[in-house]
Amino acid sequence: MPSSFFDRVKEMFKPGPLQPTKVSADFSICAQLSEEHIAQAKQLGFASIICNRPDNEESGQLNYAEMAQLAEKQGLKAAMVPVSQGSDPHSIGSAMARALDDLPAPVLAYCRSGNRSNIAFNAAKPYRK
Repeated sequence: MPSSFFDRVKEMFKPGPLQPTKVSADFSICAQLSEEHIAQAKQLGFASIICNRPDNEESGQLNYAEMAQLAEKQGLKAAMVPVSQGSDPHSIGSAMARALDDLPAPVLAYCRSGNRSNIAFNAAKPYRK
């Protein structure tokens, strides 16, 4: 049981369990990852994580370098293919295809809500090996 007021507040805002959405046999998406979610991703059998969210998009988000370091400690591979408003769809598709072709599956991709990860996955289809 949390002892102080600040411990209780921290407990209230603790992220819930990782809830990936399966898009294909070897690709799933989810919303922003927390430190706890990296270990959960490993436990769920993911081999790689793709970050589709630009660093510093929102205050307090786990940035790519931190996520990649945590992923490496879990034995997971990581890549960053940031997608933001105005991104060139061909560039995103090509970069996402390279990441998907180079990383071991199954892959978990994330952004703020998971939507941009789904868009990037579909944009990559014409560029896949």
